Amino acid sequence: MTDLLQLEDFFSSEAFGWIAGGILVYLAIFWIALIIWVARDIINRTNNLFFQIMVIALNIILPIFGLVVYLIIRPNKTLVEKYYEEIEYRALAEGAQQALLHCPKCGTDTEKDFAYCPNCANELRQPCTKCRKLIEIQYKLCPYCGTKQDKKSKK
Repeated sequence: MTDLLQLEDFFSSEAFGWIAGGILVYLAIFWIALIIWVARDIINRTNNLFFQIMVIALNIILPIFGLVVYLIIRPNKTLVEKYYEEIEYRALAEGAQQALLHCPKCGTDTEKDFAYCPNCANELRQPCTKCRKLIEIQYKLCPYCGTKQDKKSKK
């Protein structure tokens, strides 16, 4: 019986009031920080205003449960990551397109160092008369050594 009285005295004491108040303030700060983090994160991950509002509202109404749901359904990349990934894909695609040239006669993709088209045997490039590096047929001057190309070497 005395233990119950001591426990009752503790719950009605000023120290318990301070502890309970401190815990409530901590939980309130944690709740506000959670809402701010979720809001900043979702704004960085999508431009969909409806989705942003729904996620923030869910975390205001159901803090911990809302966070778990948000972490499950949130987009896996930020808008900046998506942007740079798209730039990288474009650069890779353009690089692949630049590495391939098309035969003017049949349209077959050829490598830039091919002298003849593997499909129709059309001459794509010719060797320089001096340095023997492959250059475009229409070049009047070798871009590697500067030698003027004469008409006879063009077939």
